[in-house]
Amino acid sequence: MTIRSPEGLLFRLYPAGLYRRFLALMLDFFLLALVMSQISLLLAAFASVGVALHMVLGFLLPLLYHVACEWFRRGQTLGKWLMGIQVCDIDGGQLAFSQVLVRNLFRCVDILPGGYLLGMISAFVDPHGRRLGDLAARTMVVCQQTTWQPSNNSAIHVHRNALRDYPQLALRLRQCLPADLLMLCYQSLLRRGELSAEAQVRVFSALSSALADLVPFPDELLATLPAEQIVRHAVALVVEDRRL
Repeated sequence: MTIRSPEGLLFRLYPAGLYRRFLALMLDFFLLALVMSQISLLLAAFASVGVALHMVLGFLLPLLYHVACEWFRRGQTLGKWLMGIQVCDIDGGQLAFSQVLVRNLFRCVDILPGGYLLGMISAFVDPHGRRLGDLAARTMVVCQQTTWQPSNNSAIHVHRNALRDYPQLALRLRQCLPADLLMLCYQSLLRRGELSAEAQVRVFSALSSALADLVPFPDELLATLPAEQIVRHAVALVVEDRRL
């Protein structure tokens, strides 16, 4: 599934397969079962009140767990994290809290009439493998190897990439440059013409410093390449290697 962002980025989203989603669900289930077993031991001393509390917690705890994890951990429960999958907006953006809440409230429907039957039927029928909760919330579960590539290559074009002269530095950049910083660098290069000369200096100096904090650059490279060129060469290096 390919999505074009307003900044001219082409995102490639890979829907997660049912097998990985099932394993993630089972991992979360066993974690919650372990927690509930400990809570049951504590509530056993409260007789009938403990039984009522156990029933309430049996509904609330899984809901709170999934909502909290998917909201605070960017679409990942522990099971999803271990399986390398995550929930995202159908347009590839970050989740809104309302989306997280809706998709998890709909678990009560997806689980009917038992064993997540309705959810599995929906996932089989939908081309992107979405259960009813995902359809209602406009979300989807994707693999973490979601990638993007620029639609405007001229913004990052270089005749000869100076960073390739430093194999260890290039390797570290490929491994460590996070997607949000990579996208910010690309957007800045794409829109540099909208900035004044003074603003360009400030923006690219800040970005090159962020890159240098992530992966230290040799002094001779910093002395020969302006900040804007360091940013351009870094983005070009990583994008060329990630391009599909």
